[in-house]
Amino acid sequence: MENETPNLVRDYLSKDAAAAALGIHPFTLKRWRMRGYGPQCVKVGGRLRYRQSDIQAWLESLGREQQGASQ
Repeated sequence: MENETPNLVRDYLSKDAAAAALGIHPFTLKRWRMRGYGPQCVKVGGRLRYRQSDIQAWLESLGREQQGASQ
């Protein structure tokens, strides 16, 4: 039997990977973060990480905001 250690951060993306997933430059993601905009991030081991589900939730919230503004 293999001793498997769970990878607790496998659902978290680095800032570069998160920016790539959003199709933006990492500096844009940094600028958004400094302005309080964009997906929520957390520090893990002193490094910023973005949970994939937080990115998805943020993108979905943009759609809801646009729908509410058009009504």
